[in-house]
Amino acid sequence: MSHETTPASCLDFRREFLADPRHLSAAAQSHAESCALCRAWSQRAQHAEQQIAQALGAVPLPEGLNERILLRAQHAGPRASRRWQPLALAASILLSLALGFSMWHLRPVSGSDLAQVAARHANDEGFELAIHRSEPPEKFGAVLASFGGRLQAPLGEVSYIHFCPVEGFGQGWHIIYNTPAGKLTLLLIPAKEGAAKVETVQVEGRSVKVERAGAGYYALIADDPRTLEEAAGNLKRRVRWET
Repeated sequence: MSHETTPASCLDFRREFLADPRHLSAAAQSHAESCALCRAWSQRAQHAEQQIAQALGAVPLPEGLNERILLRAQHAGPRASRRWQPLALAASILLSLALGFSMWHLRPVSGSDLAQVAARHANDEGFELAIHRSEPPEKFGAVLASFGGRLQAPLGEVSYIHFCPVEGFGQGWHIIYNTPAGKLTLLLIPAKEGAAKVETVQVEGRSVKVERAGAGYYALIADDPRTLEEAAGNLKRRVRWET
């Protein structure tokens, strides 16, 4: 009897890769071969792991540590093990984010990097959506106001708002909203003038526009140039920025 392998989604692949990148299932391997975004993501993750290993150095673990952990889990019983699994997952996520945030601040960033960072951030947002809870969409106006923007008319249907680390640029607001033309990602990044290059470019399959606004810069990301052009025009007409 033959068994069909269920295709892995981007989120399935990234969860499995983070759990054990050396022993991926056939479905995950097949997904990596067919998905350029996840392939690039996994390469960046491996590179980051190598950098962390170099930064921390080789730390020898006590002999038999793995065996003692497994033995303790077995004695605790299956119900106790299940209670600890969510805590272990949460701890691993927090550790990954903390290490990632440290590495971002260690890496020097040139003035033209923001568009590349924004494109990567948008490409990785599927995983971010899985582990972060969004702020209420109705807070969008207040978030804009805190950044020095006044919303004159709706931009679209806001589906996600989160304050998160932006590689090399500290903390920023990650906003996703939908319009008839398509989905848009908007990053609001507090930064001094000259910290980023004002530009409109194609990066990693995304169209990105970086502009000086309010308390720093915004990066607007779309899947294609026409959607970006329309969204950028609406943003200019419907948001008034303080100077």
